[in-house]
Amino acid sequence: MRYLSIAAELTDGAAWLIVWQGHLLDLLGRRDEAVQRYQDALERDRGLETQHDQYGLAINRQWVEARPEEPFQRE
Repeated sequence: MRYLSIAAELTDGAAWLIVWQGHLLDLLGRRDEAVQRYQDALERDRGLETQHDQYGLAINRQWVEARPEEPFQRE
């Protein structure tokens, strides 16, 4: 799992950083890699919850669990 960023390796509570990697990969059309990031985030989840008001996003476990079926799309 060397693709994980240093920031994401610092703490299991930073699983939302891995979710953002999935978002970016979805936007690049690299769906298989994006799904893997979402799954990795769920495995590392220790209270996955963050809010990004500037993007209108509230990321939590349910949000991430939905991503393999529904890719992230920029609005």
